[in-house]
Amino acid sequence: MDSDLDELLSMDKYINLPDLFLKGDDIQKLSIIQALPQLVRIDQQATFSRIVPKIQQELPKASSEFQVTTSQIFRVLIEKELPVNLLGAVIQGVDSRDPVVSAAWMDTLLSVIPLLNESVIKNEIIPLIMIKSQLNQPVIQRVAGCRIIGKIATHKTLKPADIKKDILPFVHSLCQDCSIEVRAVMCMQLPFVAGGMGIGVVKTQLLPCFVELASDNAPLVREAAVLTLVNLFPYIEKELIESTIIPLIKKLCEKCTPEDNISSIIASQYGAILENIMPSLSNDDKMWFLTYYRILAKTGFESRPGGMPTVDASKDVVCRENCASNLPAVAKFVSAMIPQHMDVLYSIFRDLAGDPCYIVRRAVAGCIHEIAQILGAQNRMLKADFVRLLRDDAEDVLQMLVPNLKSTLSLLAQFGFLSKDRTDQTTMEISRAVLKCQIELAKGYNWRLLATFIEQLECLPLCMPSDFIHQHFTPIILGNAANGRVKPVRYQAIRTLLIFLRYNRKDNQQKWLRDALINQFCYSDSCYTRQIYVKLCFYALEIFSSKYFKEYFFQPLLCLAEDPISNVRYSFISILPNLKLLTLLPPIDTKYKVILQDAITRLETREKEKYVVQHLKNTLRDVQLVSLIGNKEFQQRDMAKQEQEAAFNTPTPEKQIATITAHAPMKPKVNAAASGRPGRRPSLVRSATASKTTPSGSTTIDMNFLKQHFYIDAGINLSTTVLHANEASVNNVNSTLQSNSTFGRSTSPTTINTIDTTTATNITTTTASIATPRPTIINVVRVTDEIAEENIAPNMTDDVKVNLRRKRVGKNSAGGSRPSDSLTDVWFLRGGANKSKAAKRHSSAFTSFVYLATGNDAKEGESGRRQSEKRRSLNIAASSRIPVCVRKRDSFAGSRLNRTFRVDDATILTEISSLNIRSNEHNDDDDDDDDDHVGRRLRQNNTSVDGSTKTSNLPIAIRKPNK
Repeated sequence: MDSDLDELLSMDKYINLPDLFLKGDDIQKLSIIQALPQLVRIDQQATFSRIVPKIQQELPKASSEFQVTTSQIFRVLIEKELPVNLLGAVIQGVDSRDPVVSAAWMDTLLSVIPLLNESVIKNEIIPLIMIKSQLNQPVIQRVAGCRIIGKIATHKTLKPADIKKDILPFVHSLCQDCSIEVRAVMCMQLPFVAGGMGIGVVKTQLLPCFVELASDNAPLVREAAVLTLVNLFPYIEKELIESTIIPLIKKLCEKCTPEDNISSIIASQYGAILENIMPSLSNDDKMWFLTYYRILAKTGFESRPGGMPTVDASKDVVCRENCASNLPAVAKFVSAMIPQHMDVLYSIFRDLAGDPCYIVRRAVAGCIHEIAQILGAQNRMLKADFVRLLRDDAEDVLQMLVPNLKSTLSLLAQFGFLSKDRTDQTTMEISRAVLKCQIELAKGYNWRLLATFIEQLECLPLCMPSDFIHQHFTPIILGNAANGRVKPVRYQAIRTLLIFLRYNRKDNQQKWLRDALINQFCYSDSCYTRQIYVKLCFYALEIFSSKYFKEYFFQPLLCLAEDPISNVRYSFISILPNLKLLTLLPPIDTKYKVILQDAITRLETREKEKYVVQHLKNTLRDVQLVSLIGNKEFQQRDMAKQEQEAAFNTPTPEKQIATITAHAPMKPKVNAAASGRPGRRPSLVRSATASKTTPSGSTTIDMNFLKQHFYIDAGINLSTTVLHANEASVNNVNSTLQSNSTFGRSTSPTTINTIDTTTATNITTTTASIATPRPTIINVVRVTDEIAEENIAPNMTDDVKVNLRRKRVGKNSAGGSRPSDSLTDVWFLRGGANKSKAAKRHSSAFTSFVYLATGNDAKEGESGRRQSEKRRSLNIAASSRIPVCVRKRDSFAGSRLNRTFRVDDATILTEISSLNIRSNEHNDDDDDDDDDHVGRRLRQNNTSVDGSTKTSNLPIAIRKPNK
């Protein structure tokens, strides 16, 4: 447009613009009006002398659209304080009979009044108020006069005496106007008049007017009085609040009717009202206001505050929504003034949080974190309703709850109801609700809310044990990172996983998660997923120290330098300056400099894509400028991270074990990268952990019960009987293992790799060499006496539980003097003689327990009796691998130790029992058939130990006593 105007000026045609304005079409006139600020900037004098007068001449007969546009342009010109008087045109427009035009010019007038000087106010604006306040003026003009009074009362150039002399008489007149609308508007302007006159004048000049308006018969005026009251409190003295305002508020509440909207207005301002009158309330008044708030919160379910039945359901919903929005203020009032009635507040909160209308629940969800902060140590009462809101199916409720999820969980942890050191009932219930919330969000299409939800989960390491997070939350977030529909969700998921990794205390769990991230992202078959690994490394640089990054993430990242996809290489180049800085930070290792420089050299020599080459050149210029001189602050932060990681990962006496396998960092697949193709992702084997879970404090928790109900609440059908190990049997095993470590043989016993520990992580398998036909005992792990069945926690892996349930069954024969004369010894062993493939974490580590007896026992008189305990798996989704073991006969565990078992002298049986995984499609009637099958197979396979055939990774060796 400036070029067009310059062209007009160059052609001296701008002089004809006034004629064009008078004779042109409406669209041409609108174009000239809209270009008026540019015309003023080009030639201010000619515009004000030729064009503006023509515009003012055309205004009275112009269209509504033209007048609205002109009012906006005049406002811009007046705000620039240009040397032209446009106020007359504005005042003229306010008198228009068209409500739309009058409202547009009134907005312009109210906007420019603060810019006017004192003389203009007194000479033009106050006379205008005098005219518009007359009773013979239309209602719309008197309403305009009320609005002008409120605006000039706060003008910086007017003194209180001037306002009292020139403005106050019009205020009194308009407060008693015969029009309801005028009285309501004037009531809304009283706080502005009070601000201009001061506190001393309010008591005598304005408060009587306000009390009269608050007692008005018109509901509209009383509604305006309620809204005005909150803004008028700063100008009312304390004694007036106690003697006048509190009784007035009660009267307003009692006069509510179903037809008006006063109850909703009162509910919306209830928190602000309580905050201002709180110091002046008596004990009876405090209970009165709490009781009335409870009545408002139940509007629509019971009779309305005035005792009248419900008329409009929408008004009731709005009233309850306003009550829910004011819950934090009411909670502050109750906790400070009447803490003994906290149960009443909780009943109100519970009703609003469980309201059938999602709008009310949404309001509660938006302020629950504020309530938790106000209640402090009493915020435990919010747990049940917080869980219920997390399980809500309405997305609008979750939209308000999720952004404050981190604050709520942190507050619960701050006051001890959640802890990173224990897993209790509260932790289980909240975690189940959080997982349910994640499922609902994953079903929908609101990916922004899902990304926000995953971001809020970063606080979990401060609220829950790392074992619990690793078992229940890590697989879910890993699935979002690997299979998310949009990149922001995947990016946030990997950042959350890195937070989980940072605060995980188990070495094997850390290794499992690192391997999962590297294999599923760096070595993925999808180029988009490999690009995400670069983003993962950016996040890792923020979260971990340079030492940790170089040890675990540095070398896999360099594989992407030779990725076959150019976009992946382009992404890798972006992180080169950061990698260069890492090689300069202590501890300095030259090998990282060498391999980084080698990757850069290969990129420079082999890259052919033009945009990648250009990006590489630009990035290498930045790489050359990287030094520690300008990164001292970064170096200090990195040293602090290293110290924190060293302190965090320092092993405690409970964590130390006899044998520890060092976790080497994942090496990049050099051969695959050299061939120009990313390495194939190796299969992941989740490392098993065996840790003793001890709840803090003196609280004893039945973890098995909690685990069972955790999965039931998540929608998983558990078997009716859960396997519990016999504690007496475990103690028997411990004593037997300690006393019979050499198996009581006179000859050299079979070598045994026995480990005494409370954890069974990373046990080195040693196969015993057999010289003569003797039983082969492999990796007999002796459980210490400290481990008991009650220590089995829901976050334990299968390997831990099988170590806790390992038993030895057998008795010494009558009159036998040597342990070698004992009857059949049944050992439950880990691994096989051939060191077969280790079982994955999700596979069962429970063997089938086989017990044999012969007919030589006259007391028992039974032949070939056998019992077995079989593992059943849950019929759940294919991605879930949750082991649950059951036993068929409850009485068997207690009676099997009292039974005597014998094996024929010429027989040495070795049974390698395979894991019997059953689906829910099998009926319980098939158990007997399976037992018969096991018995037949045992009778048919009477082979020696050397010739035993393994069908499972978990062998059972049965040895024959020497005669």
